[in-house]
Amino acid sequence: MEYTKKTSDELLIAGCSKGDRVAQRSLYEKYYSTMFSLCARYTCNEDDTMQILNDGFLKVFNKVALYEFTGSFEGWIKRIMFRTALDFIRQNKSYKANIALSDNQIDYDGEVYNNVLNSMHGEMINKIIQKISPASRTVFSMFLIDGYSHKEIAQTLQISENTSKWHLCNAKNQFIAIAQPHLAELFA
Repeated sequence: MEYTKKTSDELLIAGCSKGDRVAQRSLYEKYYSTMFSLCARYTCNEDDTMQILNDGFLKVFNKVALYEFTGSFEGWIKRIMFRTALDFIRQNKSYKANIALSDNQIDYDGEVYNNVLNSMHGEMINKIIQKISPASRTVFSMFLIDGYSHKEIAQTLQISENTSKWHLCNAKNQFIAIAQPHLAELFA
């Protein structure tokens, strides 16, 4: 059978369940950009992003027969990618060392932060997020993008809730500082 990016998820799942390499490639191509963006939120460089992405897709291909057609298939893949990214962070010493920094809170001006976000487009926001320190970027992404609570983040990353809050505030401050030159370009 011939598959494309436009092939239905049901047909791709059936093909992937049978180990059809063409179906696997089509599934990979169909969800590549969305999953790459998700994985990039948790890494410092493209090599790490690609490692997480490929490890995640390998898990998808190995478990696709277990998909129960409840909820969206894309959401199911995203959960696998997210868990793969967290596994990578837990196993990678340079990422893990940056997580447990401080229980101190940094205040930020929420109104300034919201105005910065409203002035920017998605691609620029993603580029700025990539420049935030790894540990703070992880908490930032989990809290603001993926919707986890500080309690859930603390349990997942094995840190205190206050450390999670500190990383979020730190990430927001870094985001604003990094975004300032880009905003000057937008309004020049």
